[in-house]
Amino acid sequence: MGFSEGPSISSDGLYLAFQSNADINGINNGGNTEIYLFDVIGEIFIQITDTSNGDSRSPSTNANGERIAFSSNANINNGNPDGSNEIYLANTTNGVITQITNTAGGTVSLSPSINADGTRIAFES
Repeated sequence: MGFSEGPSISSDGLYLAFQSNADINGINNGGNTEIYLFDVIGEIFIQITDTSNGDSRSPSTNANGERIAFSSNANINNGNPDGSNEIYLANTTNGVITQITNTAGGTVSLSPSINADGTRIAFES
């Protein structure tokens, strides 16, 4: 069981990013809320995040699904040891996740929105 929510679809309609704590295809054994990408043509689920210590939410995909902005309180790439809600950018073509914000404990960065070409991210802070 679990939930999946917060969808963001690429403007070409070929990729759907969403958050889920479900065990999709046996990938999310920890039950954390992770970011996924569904490839419509290949009909496959790609797990973007794999955390053991927090949740990732609010994915926003660019026009062609190559970049996904999201917020997370997980310690992704060891850049968020205080568990603040930070903004991240995932490159789906090479699997690299980059931390965009680095705020002090207790600070919240949420609801990212990425532009069509994936070069700008707006978010609440």
